Amino acid sequence: LDFIRSGALSRARAFEVMSSGPAKIFGLPNQSLGRGMPADLVIIDPEHSWTFSKDSVVSLSKNSPFLGRNVRGRAESVMLGGRLVVRGEELVA
Repeated sequence: LDFIRSGALSRARAFEVMSSGPAKIFGLPNQSLGRGMPADLVIIDPEHSWTFSKDSVVSLSKNSPFLGRNVRGRAESVMLGGRLVVRGEELVA
């Protein structure tokens, strides 16, 4: 999101690299969503401010160049196959 805010990346390009881009990289079919189709979605709060810390890393690897950095933007909900699996910081499914 910092790249979008600074103007280094357009919103359209950001949406592309975070949606259809990974499918292209992994050779997955390009599927458009339609009514009644299950969706994989991440809902982001672009204004949520927080500090990236070891406690916020879910991976087993706790090293990152972003540790200690104040950032804005955070995934608030995650849906996989049309089912809500993460809400806030809680695993739902």
